[in-house]
Amino acid sequence: MKYILALTFISILCCCKKDGPNPRPKKVESLDIIWKTSIVPDPEINSTIAMPPIINDDQIIFNTRSELQGSIAPVLFLDTANGSLVKTWSDYIDGTAYYSDEMAAHENNFLCLSTQRSIDCINLETQNTQWHSKVINNGPRIYTFKGYVYASIDYNNESSAAILRSPLNQEKWETVFSFTKTDRRLPYFDAMGFGQLANGDDVIVWKNRSYVYGNGTLDRTDIFAYNLTADTLLWRNMDMEINSGIIPLKVKDQRVFGLVKNHVFCMNLNSGDMIWIRDAREIVKPTLDFGFFAGDLHLTSDAVVFKGDSDEIIAVNQSNGALRYIRQDVTWGFEDRFSVYDGKLFFTGGYQFVVFDPEIGEVLYNEDLSHQFKTIRSRIVFDPIRPVMYFHNGREAFCVKIPDLD
Repeated sequence: MKYILALTFISILCCCKKDGPNPRPKKVESLDIIWKTSIVPDPEINSTIAMPPIINDDQIIFNTRSELQGSIAPVLFLDTANGSLVKTWSDYIDGTAYYSDEMAAHENNFLCLSTQRSIDCINLETQNTQWHSKVINNGPRIYTFKGYVYASIDYNNESSAAILRSPLNQEKWETVFSFTKTDRRLPYFDAMGFGQLANGDDVIVWKNRSYVYGNGTLDRTDIFAYNLTADTLLWRNMDMEINSGIIPLKVKDQRVFGLVKNHVFCMNLNSGDMIWIRDAREIVKPTLDFGFFAGDLHLTSDAVVFKGDSDEIIAVNQSNGALRYIRQDVTWGFEDRFSVYDGKLFFTGGYQFVVFDPEIGEVLYNEDLSHQFKTIRSRIVFDPIRPVMYFHNGREAFCVKIPDLD
């Protein structure tokens, strides 16, 4: 009876929501699997949390928390053609972690894996350790930009925080910016994004998810911007006295876009002034209350497209935050981040595999694929040459043909 009432309530919400023309997702009940390879000892009984797949030339790289091929928690180099194992790597300096979301970062031929105590950097060409380093009180989320890996630490009994960086090709840490609390709130840096000022200077922006132990009502999310080229702090915005998740900030057209708790916002990159901020709960009454602690945002030519745990995808104008469209009943939940292929967003949530056109707000594909994959547990990665994609379900790595959406 409770289940029927819940469905009735959700149906009423669906009827009340402004969601534009009815999308007509393509009905394809199965995806064509090219190959699959186990990333656990027995996929029928074992599972793992693992990093998003990384493609490098003719190899696709996964990892596992299990003991496999005689190694503890190895990184697995697989042949993109048939999924056969080429090599493993497990030369960790100080243990392993799950490497979900931004705990793994990749640029060119380097892959960095981060825990709260260490960072390991792997050369993907040689498939050997490039360098590794113990980093105490590491974020542990890391980000790459123009040949560097960026990390954050806290120190001084959690009263201070800093952004560090090292070249990817060698261990050579330097402090980008350090900060000590100015009130009761303890600093916590992450959710980094990168861009450029109008004069070409490189800029890093990040969230300071500051907090007071035992009092969530005092949480605040500061946004910092730092000029990497000029080596100087640009600004600190302290307007948002709410907590937030780890979804990275994005920079476009001299503006900073982000998700903070229930809000989506836009700031001036040069000054840090708030251009607009919208409470998403005032845009739509969500089926599930979203806090944007899971999800992602995507920037089209002129819209901010975002999704959290609830089943809505929302788009607002980049210029003023005005509503562009709402699409509901897409899927609950969200695994990892959006992946973009041919201008379309690919993502998963729960048992659903979704393809979405962000420019027109149309669901192109929305299928329960639990009969094939149980659930998809990673970001989707696309082959640069062949029309195939890669992901894992925590049990097996898959190479799958990209569905025909015409």
